[in-house]
Amino acid sequence: IRSWSHIKGLSMWRYNLVTHTWQEMSPMQKPRALMIVAYMGHIYAVGGRYGSKDLRSAEAYDPVTNTWYDVPEMVHRHRYFGIAVMNKQIFVVSCSSRIIDISTFLFGFTSQ
Repeated sequence: IRSWSHIKGLSMWRYNLVTHTWQEMSPMQKPRALMIVAYMGHIYAVGGRYGSKDLRSAEAYDPVTNTWYDVPEMVHRHRYFGIAVMNKQIFVVSCSSRIIDISTFLFGFTSQ
């Protein structure tokens, strides 16, 4: 997953620490960059950027089933944001154009 770069992509790779090999996993549903967080055993692709467009869409990856699924969109589009987890909620905080815009991204479920 390319979360550090302006290079967008769908691909995700898993590194095996025992065999020192890479394995390609199920691709994301939408290409994006600048957007990743791991939480409660899943990987969340939240907001980010595609081309010149900031995104508000989000999806999550389940490593047990090797599948991506949709999660609720954020209210606002975000890239270059801070992200944190507290009380089983994911919070996205971003600032752009000198205006502080704080958005909360809630999922409304608990992990099993």
